[in-house]
Amino acid sequence: MRAQTTSRGGVLLALAVVTSAMLCAPAALAFESDENEKKGQVIDRIVAVVNGEVVTLGQLQRALSVYESNRLAGLAGGCDLTNSSDATDGERREMETLDCLIDSLLVFQYVRRFPQVDVTSSAISAEFQDLAATFPSREEFEAEMQRWGFSNSTLRRALERQLIVEGYIETRFREFVDISQQRITEYYEEILTAEMQRLGEPLPAMESVSDLITAVLREEEVNRRIDEWIVELRDRADVLRYLW
Repeated sequence: MRAQTTSRGGVLLALAVVTSAMLCAPAALAFESDENEKKGQVIDRIVAVVNGEVVTLGQLQRALSVYESNRLAGLAGGCDLTNSSDATDGERREMETLDCLIDSLLVFQYVRRFPQVDVTSSAISAEFQDLAATFPSREEFEAEMQRWGFSNSTLRRALERQLIVEGYIETRFREFVDISQQRITEYYEEILTAEMQRLGEPLPAMESVSDLITAVLREEEVNRRIDEWIVELRDRADVLRYLW
């Protein structure tokens, strides 16, 4: 039993580590033109501009590759990408991934306007080590980082941004979510009871799962509030798309 995190708000924090790396990574940026092609310059198409900040096709393709990698999907959290077999599947994946990149950038643009959460070097190092521990070996972790163009410093910057966003979410949303006993009881009687019956498992005592139910409901409420917040950010944002 765990909180549902398929909403855009639910995946936002997990996405931060990769999307922040995407959006702060150096990019060979130039407008497409015959002149650039003649000079042999690397051209990276602009696919969106978010409040004046550019998202390039290279960043989008890199994000798509990360989300489709079994190993890095856990790190990125992944978007709720549609897994259909029709001819528009690739385009749909691009659109949904771009939406995730735009949302992540909008959030960070907002959060960085305020005094930053105090993120220490030791906290970043701890996050880095936790991330490395998800791989069978340090060599595999470093090989995967190299495969997707992440350096230690780039990943550390991304983790710092993630911690800043998490700190803001914690103080703005999670600390103020109060789950009533009535909601806990309703979840136990209506949702958990039905799920245990479906699985053919005995229903645990309310007292033994009350804390877990509270955590699930709190995360769902936080996700709901984040979703609403992102809608507000999008409504106020100047977002231009050039891909479709």
